[in-house]
Order: sequence, then structure tokens, then C-alpha cells
Amino acid sequence: MNGRKYSRWPLALAFCLAVISTSASAFTGIDAAAGAASGAGAGGGQRKEANLSESDQLAIAALRSLMSLPPEQALPRIRKVLEGQRSDDVKARAVFVLSQIESPEASQLLADLAAKGQGRTQIEAIRSLGIRGDAAAMQAVHALVNDTRPEVRSATREAMIIANDRAGLLQIAKSATDEDDVRSAIEALGAIGGTKELRELADSGVASAPLMTALAISGDKESLLRLIKSETNADTRVEGLRALGLLSEKLSSTEWQDLYASMPDAKQKRAVLNGLVIASDDQTLLALYRKEQDSKMKREILRTLSIVGGDAALDAIDAAIEGQQP
Repeated sequence: MNGRKYSRWPLALAFCLAVISTSASAFTGIDAAAGAASGAGAGGGQRKEANLSESDQLAIAALRSLMSLPPEQALPRIRKVLEGQRSDDVKARAVFVLSQIESPEASQLLADLAAKGQGRTQIEAIRSLGIRGDAAAMQAVHALVNDTRPEVRSATREAMIIANDRAGLLQIAKSATDEDDVRSAIEALGAIGGTKELRELADSGVASAPLMTALAISGDKESLLRLIKSETNADTRVEGLRALGLLSEKLSSTEWQDLYASMPDAKQKRAVLNGLVIASDDQTLLALYRKEQDSKMKREILRTLSIVGGDAALDAIDAAIEGQQP
């Protein structure tokens, strides 16, 4: 297995958990398979297998042993499992073992399972093509992006994430007719650092809350600010303002204050405050508190400061109690 491809996703998921709705169960099969590859001597893989029948446990142990055999010996036995009446758990493990065999026959069998398989076996085959990640494997994945079944389309996006297939995800974001598919593809591009592809979407005039968030997660400060300033839909702009706090390259205090001052209503001003909470920028909040003339918004900023905490919040609270300006 390509460790680089596989390890990127948990890191991205941990970073994006609060703003990205990608299914947390997406990689259950791959995680179990990774346990098998390392022996699954302890932990989640072993506990899961303890719930299987003795026959299934033995079959899975046999499948593990196939990984040390030459392809010409392993493939017929894997094919027999996949074409037989074994349980989904056993077949899923067979798919993973198959994905580790470097041969044209193994590649073709994986592609056939992805195209014509059923249920969990098909889904695991699609994901395993992502682990494989070569041109032929991804061509088989791309052929399924318009499948009528949502679970199959979801598996193709997962395979693209594993393979770091940004071009494939961009194409889904541009052309998919299902809004959930478009959103998931955009979020995935943000999670795997598809800055170039997200910028292409932004430059094409596409604006959406998921795109705003994905630009922030990918670290594209320039494109996100440009999209926020040009956006005419207030709700979409609000999401972009909140997302600003996620940027790795933080806005300067002056940039935050200018944005706040340019917002036409309280809802959008509050969105700027939310972004500052995410960025933990108490000093800018204090500066806004000192400048704000509207008593209602001044109270709003004070409440926001108390959420962030720190010396700036205490200074503002103490000054308000004493009737003074901090």
C-alpha cells in the first residue's frame, strides 16, 4: 500500500471535522484492511474478527497468507472466494489482498469487481482502486462517477481522495448534477490541498458555502477574500466570513477591521466576529470593541470576546463594569 496516499486522509479529516460533512465511516473497509496488512495482532481489527464465525476467521487468516505467495498461486484462490458464497467480511478482505497484487490480471479483476460487483464487495473494490492509484485503476473509477446509486458515487470520490486525484474531483465539482456530489467533491479538494483546482472553480464564477470553506482549508487566502468581496448573496458571504478563521495564513488585524467595517448589516458583521473566534484573535476583537459606536453591536463584541477569553476580554469586561473605555 502507498503509505503517503493512505495517511493524508486522517490528517485532513481531523483538521476539517468541524466544517466538513464527509462520512466518518467512509474508510471503515480500508482501515480494517490496513489492520490485516499489518497482521491485526491487536486492536480494532482483532476485536472485529472476534465477532465473526470460526469459519470466517479461518478464511481471513488464509487470505492473509496469500499475500506472501506469487500472484499465479494467490489469484485463483482469491477469485474462488469472490465468486463463491463466503460472507461479505471475507470477500472484503479478499478484495484488499487482491489490491496488493501487482499484475495485469489482478488489476483487471479489481476493475471488473468495481464495475459489476454487488454491495460491499463492489464498494471495497472501488476504494481499492484508489489505493492502487495508477492510470488504469483511476480510469475504472472515473467510469462510475455517474452511477445511479449514491453509495457507488460516494465510493468513487473516496477512491479519488485516496489517490489524490484532484482532476477527477474537479470534474465532479464542475459537472455533477447532484448537489451533494458537488459539495462533497469541493470539500474533498479542500481536504487534500487542491488549491489550484479550487481556484479554478472560484475563477469560473462558481460561488458556494462549501467552496468558501474549502478555499479556507486549502489556505488560499487571496481567492477566498476575492470571492467574499464579490459575492452578492448574503448567506454565502456569511459562510465565507466565518471560514476566514480557518486560514493558515491569518488575516492581519487591519484586514479584519476593514472587512467588519465594510459589512452592510449586523448578520454579516457577526459572521466576521465568528471568524475571529475561530482564529482566536482577541486583540482584533478588542480593537473592534473600542471603535464600535452601535451599542447593540458593542455588546455583541463583548460577548464574543468573552468566548475567546484572554487578557483582552478581561480588560474589556473590567472597563465595562467600571463604565470606562478599555
